Amino acid sequence: MKLFFIVSVMSTSFLLAGTLIVKDSDVTVSINAKNEILKEGTSKEFLDGSTICYVSGSGRIIVNSSIQLTSKIDQCIQTKISSNNNFKTLLASLKNSLIVSFTNTNEISVDGVSSKGSNDDKSVSIINIDSTIDFLVIESKSSGPLPITLYVLDDNNRAIKKIINKENCDTYFILNISNLKNNYKISIKNGFGIEVKNIVLKK
Repeated sequence: MKLFFIVSVMSTSFLLAGTLIVKDSDVTVSINAKNEILKEGTSKEFLDGSTICYVSGSGRIIVNSSIQLTSKIDQCIQTKISSNNNFKTLLASLKNSLIVSFTNTNEISVDGVSSKGSNDDKSVSIINIDSTIDFLVIESKSSGPLPITLYVLDDNNRAIKKIINKENCDTYFILNISNLKNNYKISIKNGFGIEVKNIVLKK
């Protein structure tokens, strides 16, 4: 397994890939760690691989006419990556982002940046985040099984956020650094409930 970091400061135009619509009542939704208040009946387009969270409200969010998010069920999902070009556009749009990537293979490369080495899957990684970073992107290439689930744990080891990827084993979870505190932990588990990675954040 390998762990590496990339700071992205690129910006580019958007290629639209999916749509969500708000039903029944107004909601606050987070798309790639950016909150928006959406009125009932509003539709919103997003890019492949987006992290979408139900933040608050009493309505429903329908994603791509097939996935429903409400205040009573799992509130965050990663959407399907059907176009690598669209997904690269998404990553490029996240200015001042830190990408943390790990895999079971001997080498991984993202946008031409390669890092060699290995770590034990269950080892704890300490990630230092400075004041210039706005977004944290956790990339996990796993053999499954699905779903792949990320938990954000507070100082008391209590889960305060849960993001689920039911689409494929290539996972990219997007988090807003402003919502994360020093010593918060990130735990990633596969469909068997086995922890494949544990990360401690230092700010």
